[in-house]
Amino acid sequence: FTEEDIHQFIQQSKNVFEDNQMRWMICSKRDDQPIGALDLFEYDANNKSVGIGILIADHRNRKRGFAHQAIEIFAKFASESLGLKTLHCLIHVDNLPSIQLFEKAGFSPRGAQFFKNKRALKFTRSLSFS
Repeated sequence: FTEEDIHQFIQQSKNVFEDNQMRWMICSKRDDQPIGALDLFEYDANNKSVGIGILIADHRNRKRGFAHQAIEIFAKFASESLGLKTLHCLIHVDNLPSIQLFEKAGFSPRGAQFFKNKRALKFTRSLSFS
């Protein structure tokens, strides 16, 4: 995708309730520059759940807590503002850094399936904030 394609896609996203998906940018507090994206997909109003994916683009920004912090901020928002009860994700079995990230963020494995022709683990996290 070109940078223009990505900007257009983000601008056309209305909200998770209409599109069943949404993209959020993760920006540095220091200089407000984008360092990654948080992807919401498979919104399910009946089960009050949504899929979540995350990317920290530059490897120099990885393992610095940005992804974990973004997941925690989103989880609280999803519970308190969107009324969601569950988050889920699929992670390829060979992506150990992502598995560790989501386990640290309170996700638990719930089985395996194939995703893009590779074996992936499904993780879920129940939400409950006060």
